[in-house]
Amino acid sequence: MYKLKGTHSIKIILMVSLLLAILFLAVGCDNMLSEMFNKDEVIEGTIEKSIDDISNISTVDVEVDIGDIDISYGIDDFVIKADYTIKSKTKIDMTEIIDQIEIQSIVKDENLKINIVKKDDESNLWDWINENYKDLDFYVNLDILVPKKTNKFTLYSHLGDINLNCINGEIIAKTDLGDIIADKVRFNGKCFIQSGMGDIECKLGPTINKDCKVNIYTSMGDIIINSNKQNYKTIDTYEKMMSIKETILVDDLCTITAETCMGDLTFK
Repeated sequence: MYKLKGTHSIKIILMVSLLLAILFLAVGCDNMLSEMFNKDEVIEGTIEKSIDDISNISTVDVEVDIGDIDISYGIDDFVIKADYTIKSKTKIDMTEIIDQIEIQSIVKDENLKINIVKKDDESNLWDWINENYKDLDFYVNLDILVPKKTNKFTLYSHLGDINLNCINGEIIAKTDLGDIIADKVRFNGKCFIQSGMGDIECKLGPTINKDCKVNIYTSMGDIIINSNKQNYKTIDTYEKMMSIKETILVDDLCTITAETCMGDLTFK
């Protein structure tokens, strides 16, 4: 075995350190240059749509492939704002994509259905983008104001968060990947809140509807239920491996069952 001794050892150590520093600097510069010359092309914009003839509408159905859904009460009309973002790793003309972004609203009986489609043929916009553009990210965040008489909500985002703000009614909210926040929500009837992977935070409204049943589920994430100072008691608890499930009765009126397969469950 060869052992380094004295000043010779120090010189070799210094030389090795210098070489490593030069290598590190070169790699760092290369990464910086790569970032400088390969930045994503980003375009952001907003489109809006109002729906005036709402005399018969009391339910709303919203779906978006990639993006958040934010829903709350407005004044009289339905107002839909779509904030879109397009990111590309290569320089391309994004005009065609922007021109094809369309807010689709279909009224049938008492229901309003809202989604984002390709303007030309009302097909799935994300499918068309994936087929025609490579290395491109596209998402749309929907901010929706609904009249206060709206009392049934069905909301689905494949990839994105869902925010429910002070709404009242029968609610189904589902995201495959994302968080769900329900703030001061007054549930009614049978309600279902689900995230495939994400946290769920729910604060109840100041009053509770009678005989409502709420199921809250995430396969991977934390759940926080805030009773908003209302009385509640636990009526059932189940734990197995990493799965936790608990049912509470709020003010002897409404049952809430919350379950997470991998995460924490908190009632307060």
